Amino acid sequence: MFKPDLFNRVVIGEAKQYENMMVYPLFSVEDGRNEYLTLDEALKQNLIKITEVDEEGTISELKVENFADLPILILEGEELIGAKQNRTINTTILIKEKTTTLIPVSCVEQGRWDYETREFSRHEFITPTYLRARKVASVTKSVLRKEGFHSDQKLVWSSVSDILTSFNATSSSKAVDDAYVTMRNKQDDYINIFKYEDGQNGIIVFSNGRIAGVEYISLKRAYKIYHSAFIAGYAINSIFETKQGKTEGGYRTIDELISEFDKYQWKITKSVGLGDDIRFMSDNYVAAGLIYRDELIQMSILNNHNKRDWKVRW
Repeated sequence: MFKPDLFNRVVIGEAKQYENMMVYPLFSVEDGRNEYLTLDEALKQNLIKITEVDEEGTISELKVENFADLPILILEGEELIGAKQNRTINTTILIKEKTTTLIPVSCVEQGRWDYETREFSRHEFITPTYLRARKVASVTKSVLRKEGFHSDQKLVWSSVSDILTSFNATSSSKAVDDAYVTMRNKQDDYINIFKYEDGQNGIIVFSNGRIAGVEYISLKRAYKIYHSAFIAGYAINSIFETKQGKTEGGYRTIDELISEFDKYQWKITKSVGLGDDIRFMSDNYVAAGLIYRDELIQMSILNNHNKRDWKVRW
């Protein structure tokens, strides 16, 4: 069985800290072997089209047309805005060149079901880490039941509501991205402290002394595009935990993470697009990634202790 060699591929840089959040940069020893475009690159070059599956649409799927001569990487957690309602991607997908693919998604805008635009665009930030962790855990349970890459939509809506409530965010359509509007100035502080470093491929993020998550993308060019988006997603969690004053469960050190990572028992499933989906879940963490041609293309490890009380006013 293929096992991801993430921590054998990277060098861990020096940490930076801001308030209760600490970030270690990850630098791969070699850049990725497999070439692909990111969703952001493909959209800017008009090489991808994302729409509802048909005129009526369905909450849990979207249609993706790849016009490029390269695969296009769409990350779990990316938010697509427009069409009948905003969605977030359930699992990382490498869309084969010159193909049309139906992809699994979750709704993150409960109060709208009418066309805002005919095609989707990409939100500048990844959906908040709290929502991602709960969603990925529910998708993992679906995969283990051999029911595909489907999320628990009620859980996703509940998570969106938790986030909006905790940040006292006004949202007429119950859209999770309105939380980012509320914390724009504070979020910029985090992005300015945890700036992208040349050659970076990922991050290890601590919050209140515990590992909140790990993000990795194989191509340095690709990771650079997503860096600020990841930081913003973790910043929402960090700000919440500051307000709440709680210390959550999880790994206290990177050595503990690496030791446990080597013991993970991975579930490998054919991906929606190219390659294989790989995932693991424990009491405190959920991990998901993508393997293509014997290379780890992307991986996220997210703290998924479901003991948080998000009912705190921003």
